[in-house]
Amino acid sequence: MASPRPAPPRCDAHTPFTRSTRCRPNILCGRATPRTTCWPPARFQGDAFAKNLALVTEVESIAQAKGCTASQLALAWVLARAPFIVPIPGTKRRTYLEENAGALGVELSAGEIATIEAVFPKGAAAGTRYTEAMMKFVNA
Repeated sequence: MASPRPAPPRCDAHTPFTRSTRCRPNILCGRATPRTTCWPPARFQGDAFAKNLALVTEVESIAQAKGCTASQLALAWVLARAPFIVPIPGTKRRTYLEENAGALGVELSAGEIATIEAVFPKGAAAGTRYTEAMMKFVNA
C-alpha cells in the first residue's frame, strides 16, 4: 500500500486564520472536531485544537459584529492585505462558493484589520503545522 501523499507546499504566513485547502478541518465553518480531517494536522489535535478553537471563537465574534461569516472575514482580511494577493478558497459546494464570494462585499477598516491581527497575530496558532509522521514528507 502506498504511503499518504503530503500536502502541496504553499505560502503559509497566516494559513491557520484562513481555510486550510487540503482535508479542510472546517474550523471556520463551525463544524470542527479533532477528527474532521483525513490526516490530522497537529494544530487540530489535543491542547492545540482547544487553543486554536478559542482563537476562532474570537474571530467569529468579530465576524458577527461585522455581519458576515468567519470565513468571509478571513477572505476579506486576505483581500485587504494588498491588491496583488488573491485568495483561492477551495470548495465543492455551490453554497460555500457563494459564501466565499460574499467576502468581496466585506470592507475592513484599518482599525478592524488591526483588531483581527491583534486577536490572531502571526504565530498565534498553537501546535505544529504537521504531525511528526508527516514532517518526513515536507520538502522531501
